[in-house]
Amino acid sequence: IGSIPTSDSNEKTKSIVDFNSVALDMPTLMQTELPPMQWAVSDILPEGFICLAGRPKAMKSWTALKLCYAVQNGTEFIGHPTVQGDAIYFGLEDSMRRIKERVQKLGLVKVHQPQIILGGEVPHLGFGFEECLENWIASKDNPRLVIIDTLARLKPRQGKQSGTAYDLDNQLLGKIQTLAVQHNLTIAFVTHLSKASQDYSWDRIQGSVGMQGMTDAMWLLDRGDNASNASIVGRGRDMSDFEYAVKWNES
Repeated sequence: IGSIPTSDSNEKTKSIVDFNSVALDMPTLMQTELPPMQWAVSDILPEGFICLAGRPKAMKSWTALKLCYAVQNGTEFIGHPTVQGDAIYFGLEDSMRRIKERVQKLGLVKVHQPQIILGGEVPHLGFGFEECLENWIASKDNPRLVIIDTLARLKPRQGKQSGTAYDLDNQLLGKIQTLAVQHNLTIAFVTHLSKASQDYSWDRIQGSVGMQGMTDAMWLLDRGDNASNASIVGRGRDMSDFEYAVKWNES
């Protein structure tokens, strides 16, 4: 979905900037009262561009769906208060049957429903998704949370392009990150972890280091192969690290 641009969007135009005139007036900034950081979930899910990563079948989608309902209804999530607001969940790997069954099992039938969009109705990144999302944000009185499950489903097929994977991820994801920052809301995407062990556990997130570098916070969701015991670990620019042991309710 979405038309392919015909013009060269990478054309560069030289510009000359006077750094003296655009530098921050630091004395004035220090005296300026700025709006506080906005949260979707207090202390663990800030505004910005967020990565939710986990191994296959590690309950990523269940967690993301419940998170979306918690924000829509202003209810707690793993013991933390949420900031109630409009939420939208892109279940790009789901069917109507799967979504219905999950909402029923989570006991969320009679609460306020977030908006849920399935795959097949969503343009790819760079081909209309960002504009559609900006329209959704503008249509809501209190947009607070966007969840994309999964990011891979929004990425267009990559032809022969110059640049490293780092460069391409930055180019592809830059506009959606800007939307999160400009509108002070949380845009979270779900992606996968590799099974291979790493000296630095965050390197298990699939994708380039550029994808990690441009996110404002990251969660790792993991559990053993044959156990319901699991963990949620978080790290971000504007929050303290956290780690929770959790147990999924198998019923």
